[in-house]
Amino acid sequence: YTNASTSAIYVIDPAQTILTLTALPGWQVPYRTRTNVSCSANNNQVSLSLTRNGLNVSNPDVNTLGAGLYYYNCSTSGNQNWSAASVANLLNVSKAASLVDLRLNGIDGNITVNVSEEVNATGYLLIPFNPNPQNNSIIENVPVPQPQLYEIWLYMDGRYVAAGNYTVTYLTNFTEPGLHNFTVSYPGTQNYSASNETYWVNVTNGTVNNPPQVTLINPP
Repeated sequence: YTNASTSAIYVIDPAQTILTLTALPGWQVPYRTRTNVSCSANNNQVSLSLTRNGLNVSNPDVNTLGAGLYYYNCSTSGNQNWSAASVANLLNVSKAASLVDLRLNGIDGNITVNVSEEVNATGYLLIPFNPNPQNNSIIENVPVPQPQLYEIWLYMDGRYVAAGNYTVTYLTNFTEPGLHNFTVSYPGTQNYSASNETYWVNVTNGTVNNPPQVTLINPP
């Protein structure tokens, strides 16, 4: 008998890395929601990289983001024992709803007035809310402005008449009978949707018996 030997090469493939990308409270949230996006692996031997719109962020990424779409990607290059992997998802932060209010002679609705009777059209921006109610600058009879963050616009019969921050007032009267409409409009921003409200003024030659307006002073 003679001596003999055999040899073999064994290739051990790396184990598969599985990544999990999680968003709390979810992947679709309204503006002003605090989100927590994190990435984890099925092993603790690989290094993870988390990006938002191509930029590195911490893991987890805890933020209150503006309205928009945010592309999250988590990846690892793996190592000798674990494979490379990546996972991605899209965070959708939707605009919050805005809210405006229109008053005609203090009434939240359509009104009837006599010819030449003064009409006070006042619009308010309720949402977004005004952090400084004493700072309500009003601009009247100027060219249609570009939208500012909290600016609302007032229209009469479809024609722009005034603008103001959070509050806008326009005074006028009509010399002939007819129907006229007023609209207060908020153009919206990146984070808030647009909104508007319209009411009508019925101008008549007859006598209008408007109910008295009562204001309670004390208690408020």
